[in-house]
Amino acid sequence: MSRTPLELLGFLPRPPKADAGGVAKLLNGELLAYASASSVVVVDVRCMDQATALVGGHTSANVTALDWHPVTGSAEAKTAPLLLLASGDTDGRVIIWDVLQGTPIAALEDAFYAGFGSADGGARRADSVRVPVKALSWSTAQNLLTILLAPGYLLLWDYRSGGVIWRRDLGTSDAFNSLQTDPCDRRRVVLSTSQGAFAALRFDAPSVDKIKYQRFQAEISASGTLKCALPGTRDILLLLLQRELIAFDLEYGQPVASASLPSGLPAFDAVLGSFGHSVAGVSPLEAGIDALYCSHTDGSVSTWQRKQDSLVYSLKSHVPLAPAVLTKAAGILSSGGGASGASSSSLVAIVVGIWPSSDIAYISEGEERVPAFTIVKKKLSRSMSDHSETGFWYLGTTAATTNASVLVLALAADGALWQWQLPLLSGTITATAATTTKAVEESSSSKSHQEARLLGCHHSLSHTVTAFSAFPGILTLPSSTTSTSSASTDASSTTTKTAGVCVAGTAAGTLELVTIQHGRLAPLTLSVASTLAVHPQSTPVAGLRWLGPTSRVASFSSQRSESTGDWVNTLMMTDFRSGGSFSFRDGGLDKGPLAGLRASPSGAHLLLLFNGLPSEVWATPEGAAPFRLRQIDLNFTSVEWILPEKEEKKRG
Repeated sequence: MSRTPLELLGFLPRPPKADAGGVAKLLNGELLAYASASSVVVVDVRCMDQATALVGGHTSANVTALDWHPVTGSAEAKTAPLLLLASGDTDGRVIIWDVLQGTPIAALEDAFYAGFGSADGGARRADSVRVPVKALSWSTAQNLLTILLAPGYLLLWDYRSGGVIWRRDLGTSDAFNSLQTDPCDRRRVVLSTSQGAFAALRFDAPSVDKIKYQRFQAEISASGTLKCALPGTRDILLLLLQRELIAFDLEYGQPVASASLPSGLPAFDAVLGSFGHSVAGVSPLEAGIDALYCSHTDGSVSTWQRKQDSLVYSLKSHVPLAPAVLTKAAGILSSGGGASGASSSSLVAIVVGIWPSSDIAYISEGEERVPAFTIVKKKLSRSMSDHSETGFWYLGTTAATTNASVLVLALAADGALWQWQLPLLSGTITATAATTTKAVEESSSSKSHQEARLLGCHHSLSHTVTAFSAFPGILTLPSSTTSTSSASTDASSTTTKTAGVCVAGTAAGTLELVTIQHGRLAPLTLSVASTLAVHPQSTPVAGLRWLGPTSRVASFSSQRSESTGDWVNTLMMTDFRSGGSFSFRDGGLDKGPLAGLRASPSGAHLLLLFNGLPSEVWATPEGAAPFRLRQIDLNFTSVEWILPEKEEKKRG
């Protein structure tokens, strides 16, 4: 008998893994892809809604690398637009996804074996050992993907033919951990190690091994680190040390300028973005060297502007990201609760992009919101811009350059995606001296120009789900429980007041209210509308049930007493309209744990099932405390409420 596979209609991702290195990539300031264990989540940052999830391709291996395809053949695009995304995992598997369809179109099952496992490959590994993917980057032709494997294996894969056309063991004692393609010359890639080594390769003719290879070493302290960035200006590479920013000329192989971080400011973490080149006629909306945005080890962001006729940068501002004070520890950014009451969490990735201010409309309550970005299956509603030189297309924008802003997105380990707006610097400055710490502090006091503006937050699951219950009907939700964003959103996501709803209990004792709506790419979109801390911290929710077609949920957790061996069964009643919770059945210790709950269709009665103990029937009237009606001296193994025959006919 054949089995029909289940069709995935919607997906709610688990929190991203901090030890995966914070894998996130932003496409044209509109679509953010990030790794969530073995899946990839795509969020439309214009309205802070999950657009789709790419599930099933990586089985149980964690995703460690992502890269959006920068271009797609225009002949294909005009008839059937494609959005391609490459992903790699800890097992060395690489997948090319059609994001609009949510399905893989090509896969390299074992990149190391494909590149180095043949008789002439040279490298060997045990059959049980899989070499993880460290980084991915599209380069040279449209169909070629550069793959970096730990610790220093590099290969070029043609995803259309399925073959590896070039490979090399770079033979370095320091593990390469980053890979970038030069946007000015896609034949060139740059790799770097945290210990100060970096290399540039240019694939002139990879099929005949015609490769130009340059290797350099930056002078860093024993505890120092190195990050590299290609700013989109020919032959220029930015080197970021802990307290120094260096402009490096790849053509001559030497540094040409540097700027030091003023004392008192936290160390650099990464170059987030670089924009504009006024002398070359490059708009501030495009990659360039006039303005830099850097993250720091405390989670703050600094802005730098290039001095006229040089590659020296001056610090313009240093901006903390509200609502929490962010610090870096153990390789990830961590956030402590701030004045706003934000919960303690850790940031796993920060990315930036350009966002036209015409799309950032701060509309007062009650006004209609204008859709900013709408994707439907097999069709992109936003206009496409053609590049006459390359014949490629990309997601374009027609907004005025002078009104653009910088979008900052921070992904937290608890599944929250925070969104801020910063002003976009334009052009160069004529000042000859670097900005001092005091000047930065004075300029930062001008809130209208320097303060990061919090736009919103998209929530996902913060902990592992241990219990689940679907709402028996359609629930009208208060508008305040939906995902928040000050940016323009799709009108359908803001005017809709009803949705399918379910509740999930987690291993941390929280209840997560999940809404189900029609998706932009996937058939259904699931999002966390509200999170309530109900049960004692770190006590898993063992079971829960909706009390009929009401906003109330009954849930329980069970803990065994180490001293007596008896059980503490905690029963909670939660109203998601008010957000309030209270406990009931505070009867001390039981000889056995609660095994489950069964709610009557009306929600007026609740059956408590115990393991090895009599069952209990409770009345659960709205607006009053529950009370026990009777005990049933039966140890049920399976039981459920049913409607009387008359009620069934009425409903029919």
